[in-house]
Amino acid sequence: MSDLAESLEMRDYLEPIMRLTRDIKSAAFTLGDDEARFLVDFYYIIQEDRKRSYAQVRALEANEEPNTIINWFAQQSDRMENEIKEVLNVYTTNHPMGSYMRSIYGIGPVLSAGLLAHIDISKASTVGKIWQYAGIAGPVANVDTMRFQYRVTFEGEVDQNNPPKLMLEKQQEATFLYPDGEDENGNSILLYQIILAGDEKPPKVVAPNNITYTVAKRVLSGQTPWLKGQKRPFNANLKVLLWKVGQSFMKFSNKPQCYYGKVYRDRKIYEIERNEAGELKDQAAAKLLVLKDKTTDVYKCYESGKLPPGHIDARARRYAVKLFLAHMWETWYKLHFKKDPPLPYPIAILGHADYIPPPV
Repeated sequence: MSDLAESLEMRDYLEPIMRLTRDIKSAAFTLGDDEARFLVDFYYIIQEDRKRSYAQVRALEANEEPNTIINWFAQQSDRMENEIKEVLNVYTTNHPMGSYMRSIYGIGPVLSAGLLAHIDISKASTVGKIWQYAGIAGPVANVDTMRFQYRVTFEGEVDQNNPPKLMLEKQQEATFLYPDGEDENGNSILLYQIILAGDEKPPKVVAPNNITYTVAKRVLSGQTPWLKGQKRPFNANLKVLLWKVGQSFMKFSNKPQCYYGKVYRDRKIYEIERNEAGELKDQAAAKLLVLKDKTTDVYKCYESGKLPPGHIDARARRYAVKLFLAHMWETWYKLHFKKDPPLPYPIAILGHADYIPPPV
């Protein structure tokens, strides 16, 4: 048998296993979060295999060499991608947030499935917790800068947008941060903080008197650092997914229907203007401390007191992604808890007016 005949016979033999059966498609309606996360990871693995296979096919064709087998594997990877996408499309369709995710231009079924499967809204009393979990909460915290947080349970329900004052010993007052859910009896849980110098112990709570339980702990400000010997403090797969989301917003930013693409473009202009005005020179100086190769254009850019173009673009993409997550969290919170989410601290307490509502 010739090599071509043998390859065609093998293709005919393997072809049926690449098609999803009706039973498997039906099972997609009951797909769990764990399975969805696995399929999202597997999808991107298959995608890379497909890209490599087609690249090899092109190289072989250019040299006029046989490529039937590799071309067949590339086609199978292509088909597998589409089959996985079809299953994840069913998963997102049957998710409470499915219709919302479908309304976001640039977020397809794979990205939607990954985000919905990774995020547990019942544990996200604020969007900041999602940012922290995804590793995009902001600059890594300085381990020398510490603060104390008070997780306080109040008897009954309190107004989350007009929280009671939390008075401490020595006439100190803790700053309200955000609501942190409810306990099993429906009592409100609020989070406060106070910044102390040195190694002071957290002062005791002295008022108000309707508190049933208080926990104080020392925490860091900003993104939790990944210290040697400790567990990674964020979800690496979710962080990669959000990087892909940012790439998608960037690629579709010239499409009028891509809301977050426009956010990215506007933010990039803003970041460029700040960079040219020298407002980011402190961040550029901080980068110089960790760069070893002083001959690169990137180093020279930081040395001039400015961030390089790639850094500016990443900041704009990250801003668009964080705004998207804030809007997704707000919508999901309403669906899950059947009530409006509390206003962010800067708006509810400090009176800032920079709230950006989700796109209609």
